[in-house]
Amino acid sequence: IPGDVYESILGALYVDKGLTACRLFISETMFQGFRGLTEAVNYNTLKGIWLKPRKHPLQIGDTDRTVINQEGSQIYDKFVLLEEHLGVKFKHIKLLVRAFTHPSMVGDLDVISVGNNQRLEYLGDAVLEFLTSRYLYYNYKFCLEGQLTK
Repeated sequence: IPGDVYESILGALYVDKGLTACRLFISETMFQGFRGLTEAVNYNTLKGIWLKPRKHPLQIGDTDRTVINQEGSQIYDKFVLLEEHLGVKFKHIKLLVRAFTHPSMVGDLDVISVGNNQRLEYLGDAVLEFLTSRYLYYNYKFCLEGQLTK
């Protein structure tokens, strides 16, 4: 299937059935060449990884909010105030801390967030593009692709 047609099928599938259907379709089509392999990484393994991605290390456990009440949690207290200001309460507050951890930062914040914000920024860019594209698709029904991408 040519790339533009494959993308069109995904778009149609998303509009018709949502993201879960798209993920299933991709898992069925992307890994077909691996069917029947007896090696450790085969079709079912790849499909399983695609459909159930690993959790981020900062998502391990039900929540990490218990760190807020621990001694020496002044940094977390500031992020709780930020959550209140934003109107969002994170299940894993260390992800919010990581979102504010610039690669040049060292010390407390880097230790708490286990790294910097670059990967979250990458993901956020994709989420923003997806939501913007979805909005444009549904609200400008008579625009051509070239007009939607401007």
